[in-house]
Amino acid sequence: HVPSDTLTLATYTRTDRLVTTTASGSGPLSIDLPATGTLHVIATENGEAVPARVQVLGTVPASPAGFGEPVPVDGRIHVEYPETGDISLPVQPGTYEVFVSRGFEYGVERQTVTVAAGQTLQVDAPLDRVVDTTGILCGDFHVHTWRSNDSGDNALDKVRQAVADGVEMPVRSDHEWIGDFKQEITHLGVEKWAYGIGSIELTSFEVWGHMGV
Repeated sequence: HVPSDTLTLATYTRTDRLVTTTASGSGPLSIDLPATGTLHVIATENGEAVPARVQVLGTVPASPAGFGEPVPVDGRIHVEYPETGDISLPVQPGTYEVFVSRGFEYGVERQTVTVAAGQTLQVDAPLDRVVDTTGILCGDFHVHTWRSNDSGDNALDKVRQAVADGVEMPVRSDHEWIGDFKQEITHLGVEKWAYGIGSIELTSFEVWGHMGV
């Protein structure tokens, strides 16, 4: 529902150029967006898929300020944490740097790639363990989610990020809420990579302090 005057419509996504279309009258309006490409990233260790952090760096046109779109930080068009190590990411035709990592125990796979319009380019990222941590687990004992009044973070995303960076024990420490990530670990199918431990962060309003239990 718009005025009957001639209108200019603008469309934008993070991987497309800004496209404007003039419209008047009524009825369906077709907007042709420019063709994009796809980066298909596969992270593996010894030939088997592993969770990983995938970052794609490049230059894309900024959206108009009034659109409210997030601005890529330091040129990072995508920062994703596929728990399967396999992810497809849309990009404009062009040249990009792809970084695939898995925490400090592994080397970083870095590739410069060029994607054409309509092309799906596969990026194989074999990750080599460079630090022997046999018998040692990595834990983060202070992880908040939307259950805490000082966090709006999604619990599934927290687990994805943990296993992508090699954190085997992500401990849910929400304020005044006993819980763990066991349900999220099972839902994502990452039992091989993570172990849930129950915790709570108690908040004292008498003598100021936060206590992890």
